[in-house]
Amino acid sequence: MSSFKIGENWNIPINLKKENAVFDASSKVVQSRLIYLKGNVQEVLVDYKNLSDSTSGSDWTNGLVVAEYTSGETAAITKFNNVFIEITVTDGADVTIWPLREVMVESSIYISVPVLPYSDLRDDVFLEVPDAPMPLILKRIESVLQDFCKATDAWQEKASFQSTDVSSYSLYRNGVGRISKILSVTVDDYVVNPKYYVLDDCDIKFVNNYKPNSGSQIVVILSLIPIDGFCADFIINMYKRELVAGCVSSLMMMPNRSWTSFQLAPIFKKEYFSAVSRELSKQASNGTGESIGIKA
Repeated sequence: MSSFKIGENWNIPINLKKENAVFDASSKVVQSRLIYLKGNVQEVLVDYKNLSDSTSGSDWTNGLVVAEYTSGETAAITKFNNVFIEITVTDGADVTIWPLREVMVESSIYISVPVLPYSDLRDDVFLEVPDAPMPLILKRIESVLQDFCKATDAWQEKASFQSTDVSSYSLYRNGVGRISKILSVTVDDYVVNPKYYVLDDCDIKFVNNYKPNSGSQIVVILSLIPIDGFCADFIINMYKRELVAGCVSSLMMMPNRSWTSFQLAPIFKKEYFSAVSRELSKQASNGTGESIGIKA
């Protein structure tokens, strides 16, 4: 299923089948609703609404219904993970509820910094280790980029939102960066002690009997690690040579390969760690990594 952005119109197609056969929905009442569901916690995001067999793309006779949500309806959604659509069909006294389907939700602002593909590094690595297969090279590039971001917190994003009367909030999911940790939280510009919040997958949970007052402005600084083939461009551009060295070192340390070199690997490894040190020093001087910030 495609992903859908907060604040935009959503048209969600659903194929209805019953006992492995196409379900004829014509002349029946079809409703949908959006819910947040995680463990035993359920929250209605958009309540039941009637669907129409005249909606573009629908074919009720052949079991294809399309749930339409306006930009106004989706703008009010504050969850980005564990969002599901539920379809209910009423035929006289018979009511059938279909299994939940997950809806992939994106923030209206996808990500605040430009990204580059990992493949920008592969040719340089290949020149140093030409016998290594390309899939292995790409895997090591991803591993080194993730290790670099974990060690330095170089890739940061800012999520800001208003609190409601709940203790858990979904943070954005952008598809190219995964949340590694929460670096800081402020509520109405006051710094919150880390003992009062935890990261749960892509949710921030306030704990130990602490919950921000409704209407407060919450700002969360996040550390990201790259996934799915892309990384923040400033990391690749600024540290390209050192990241390549880290990949080469990792490959050369693999035993019993034609490219194994326990003598050269430490030299490349030292060059990689020089980049880690420089990034940590830069952040110590500036007080932060690269971050433009988004509003979740």
